[in-house]
Amino acid sequence: TLRDSKQRYYSHWSHLRRLAPVGPGIQVGGFGDASWISGNNTIVDIRTKERPIPPGVDPLGTFQQWIRGQPDNWNTRILCGAKCRSHPKYQITRELFQYTLQRADKFAHFLFVEDMEASYNQLARAYQWYNYSTVTTPYLIEEKSKRRKDKEEANLKVAQEDWDPLMSALDDALYEFAKRKFHHEKDPWHKPFRNQADVDRYFSEGVQWGCLD
Repeated sequence: TLRDSKQRYYSHWSHLRRLAPVGPGIQVGGFGDASWISGNNTIVDIRTKERPIPPGVDPLGTFQQWIRGQPDNWNTRILCGAKCRSHPKYQITRELFQYTLQRADKFAHFLFVEDMEASYNQLARAYQWYNYSTVTTPYLIEEKSKRRKDKEEANLKVAQEDWDPLMSALDDALYEFAKRKFHHEKDPWHKPFRNQADVDRYFSEGVQWGCLD
């Protein structure tokens, strides 16, 4: 399952945003690998009693603050696996990206969060499962409507955020490669990606940037 890279980062931040404790009173949630509870004077990890945070201090920050500390091209890194794990920010090599595309090429089917119904239906037909669009229970109809509304709201919020194209250059190309396979293009390999300029810039300039966060 693939998702638009910027949308995935924003969704991750939004999820942590809902859980991060930022004020007085009792709030139990998750932040990183910790579970937090806020008291009158501090916010502490309820398991270790460590890392006190004064009430009202935001441990997460805005999306722009948070994204600076995140690995670039997360989808690519996940599919690449252990080979990409030790590479710093903006320093995945062209060879590793080709290796990732080769791994993607072995998949028979892809699901896309932005096009779940069509991509699921293709998978369902291949394995003779129920077609998603033919299931019309009241709950599912309501759920589809809610998802469309949530998607529209999320798209609007994400569009308003500044974005470094190198953070998702490889992810965006990987997404396009998967879409080519989804549409059964005869040769998904030998055609430039729509963001080829950003991909080339990633490999030529990324190593100079390094990771400062």
